[in-house]
Amino acid sequence: MSELVGDLQADKKYYQTNIALAASSLAAKTTALAAQLATAAASSGTYGLTQG
Repeated sequence: MSELVGDLQADKKYYQTNIALAASSLAAKTTALAAQLATAAASSGTYGLTQG
């Protein structure tokens, strides 16, 4: 029984770590998406083209 409890506690730590990593990844991707949306909004008047 104690072996099962130990396994469950190890699994819990594993899943908590993966959830934290997923949350961090989601935050980074959300930030990147916001930056892309801002860039797209800024260039929407020229349809993404610039004169140069």
